[in-house]
Amino acid sequence: MITYNVSVKGLSELQKQFARAPQITMSRLKPAMDKSLTRLQATAKELAPVDTNRLRSSILIQPVTITGSAISGSVGTGTAYAAAQETGSGIYGPYGRPIRPKTKRVLAWKSGGTWHFAKEVKGVRPRRYMRGSLERNRSAIDGYFATAAAEVARELGGAA
Repeated sequence: MITYNVSVKGLSELQKQFARAPQITMSRLKPAMDKSLTRLQATAKELAPVDTNRLRSSILIQPVTITGSAISGSVGTGTAYAAAQETGSGIYGPYGRPIRPKTKRVLAWKSGGTWHFAKEVKGVRPRRYMRGSLERNRSAIDGYFATAAAEVARELGGAA
């Protein structure tokens, strides 16, 4: 019988580092996520349509939370008309038909101190301010997370 003994130099240190992997990973991912959300918010505000500035000022960051191995955060708005501005409404929206009154004979709204009446309206074209923000920032966000992953690898490898 032939016996081989293999000794791995630094194995116990490597095991200690890997035991810290979840904490190290989250400590690097959280700043990447924070930077990503801040960048998405700023660009969405830049791209959002402006009338009263209400939509723009309502675009907020839901702070990053870490639960176990999950990290999450978001950028969005709770205004009632935000979805219509993003995806369009009426003939420009998902149903592709004019907006008509449901219970009355005409639509009525006040704009600039003047009342307006119509049997139907075309709706609004999609503005894609949230999607546009994501598209415009995709490569920068990918870079934030690539940098975070490289930092985790360096730290786990003992080079940090």
